Amino acid sequence: MATAQKLRILGIIGSLRAKSYNRQLMINAQQIISHMDNAEIEIFEDIGQLPFVNEDKELDYCQNDDNVKRFKQSIEQSDAVLFATPEYNFSIPGVLKNAIDIGTRPGPKNSFINKAIGVMSASPGNLGGIRAQGVLRQTFFAFGPSTGYPEYILPRAGQAFDEQGKLKDAQAEKLLKSYLQQLVNLALKHKNSSPTTIKSNK
Repeated sequence: MATAQKLRILGIIGSLRAKSYNRQLMINAQQIISHMDNAEIEIFEDIGQLPFVNEDKELDYCQNDDNVKRFKQSIEQSDAVLFATPEYNFSIPGVLKNAIDIGTRPGPKNSFINKAIGVMSASPGNLGGIRAQGVLRQTFFAFGPSTGYPEYILPRAGQAFDEQGKLKDAQAEKLLKSYLQQLVNLALKHKNSSPTTIKSNK
């Protein structure tokens, strides 16, 4: 009997810092997903290497820049995209917004179309990056019809991880597991009900 193909999730981290709380959160998510029978995750590590969006040059870099081609291909081959973003000045980092713009352009090929979307944020403050999540959600209008965006918020992230980068609090880990299962369930439902073709983003 053939084994069912696993759901493919692409992780995108909005921080370039090596020991970013959101990077640690994404790695914890990766470890949890690795124990799921029906899902797998790839983390795209190089959004900082993407060029700045420039309409005068985008046809060239979409055809010739290896990082751009790999990024857009990784999105297109995924069933779901999981973002982990810090909050900078009540918003998302510029590098993450640039990556989203690269992914949705040029107009004829929006790589984010027909993907289930998940959002996580970790912050040293008590709000856990919720304001950044609000800004990030506004960009999702470019991704096509909404399927709902499950969220995970980790406040006081400076005390949340041990020396190995693992979540210390059992309740936080339990909530993360529940959240990721919710995302997988949403993505499976979305995959089974959505067309597979990439539509125009005009």
